Amino acid sequence: MIQNPIQLAIAHRARVETAMQHLPETAALEYVELYPLWHDQLTCQRGTIVRDDGYLHRALHDITVPEENRKPSEDTTNQKWQRIGNPADEYPEWTDPMGIPANFYQQGDKVTYNGKHWVSDVNNNSWQPGAYGWSEVE
Repeated sequence: MIQNPIQLAIAHRARVETAMQHLPETAALEYVELYPLWHDQLTCQRGTIVRDDGYLHRALHDITVPEENRKPSEDTTNQKWQRIGNPADEYPEWTDPMGIPANFYQQGDKVTYNGKHWVSDVNNNSWQPGAYGWSEVE
């Protein structure tokens, strides 16, 4: 069956949006404008990345009803959203890889966690700094 161009575009867009949710953060930051804009009626799964005020934010929990949602740029306590760091920062804020291999830290990656600077000692590091696989930079 031949699909019309709109059906093809919708199918391709869904595949692209799914793939974008699994990009490493450094790659995602190169294509901020491709991510969906946050809106107050948004519902999504944990790990979903959205765009708000020019930045990318990852959902820390499933958001199943719009009433649970809050604007990512106003979520200063990181209860629902976590801002994805800027690769230009030497020590960007650590973010939980949430079991997504593309987001695991590699040996030599630098982060800030609880106000301290850390360097990953191992590849495929999904641990939080201070627990395993990180050295604190004095």
